[in-house]
Amino acid sequence: MGVVLSSCEDEIKDYKYLEKDSRLVVNGILVADSSFTLNITESLGILEDDLYKYVDNVEFEILENDVSLISNISVDTGYYFSDILPLPGATYTIRLRHDDFLDCETKINIPEKPEILKTEYIGRAQEGFMFNITVNDNLETNDYYTLSAYFIDGYFEGDGTVITDTIFTGPRYLEINTSDFNAITGLYNSLVYQYNYEEGDFISGDKILFSDNYISGNNLQFKVILSNFNFSVYAGTPLYFILEAVNEDYVKFAKSMRKYNLIRDNPIAEKVYIYSNIEGGFGLVYGKSLTKDNLFLPRDFYNQ
Repeated sequence: MGVVLSSCEDEIKDYKYLEKDSRLVVNGILVADSSFTLNITESLGILEDDLYKYVDNVEFEILENDVSLISNISVDTGYYFSDILPLPGATYTIRLRHDDFLDCETKINIPEKPEILKTEYIGRAQEGFMFNITVNDNLETNDYYTLSAYFIDGYFEGDGTVITDTIFTGPRYLEINTSDFNAITGLYNSLVYQYNYEEGDFISGDKILFSDNYISGNNLQFKVILSNFNFSVYAGTPLYFILEAVNEDYVKFAKSMRKYNLIRDNPIAEKVYIYSNIEGGFGLVYGKSLTKDNLFLPRDFYNQ
């Protein structure tokens, strides 16, 4: 048996077969009653080393419920700042034009503002610290929510300047207090509402994402459990909960990112496409409304 070993070296001089037309990449969040910022870059080829290529001189047209708006837009290295304050329940169309790229368009629905009716500390269980939160759920729409919890940590610099930092505690899971929950999902023997991946409900980073599919428009009460943690350094500091109503674009993007992160290190996995709602380009612009609530906790909470 003979074995032949050989090597070859060739220089690829023509990369044209790898080239594609660049497109605008548009990312941003439209928050109800707050001015918004869009970040606009251009898509990159596989052989390019740049992390980002910011795009200036983009022309805007913004419509609110199909009525054109006049907006003062300022630009700073690919960041576009608008003075428009999106309204809860409205739909916005953003059209973008640049001589070097395809025209882009996206539609963003702004959810109605959620309402936290009551927040109370229950006590401590083996899994962590328990809270009951009651939310006024919209009767007419299918809503998606995210929930996060945090303390504001303040400390002094040497010159006496007060520096604040947001310390997210990261909810571990929540429980839906409704008798219909198990019957509808058919997925669990308990009320623990965690990693319901097929329904698009899961924990992501410091937020837990869930829908109101299991509630018939009534007030939604759920139990939140925060991880066991030494909270003694925050004694006397209120605990904040942020409830966000997010539109379906965010949910689709979050689901696609979760799938991507699950298989990203598997070279033979099926390709996953990250969700985008930018026609003619790439990226994500989604809408949300939010509300906050806070409570001062009993001293024994911090000493546990």
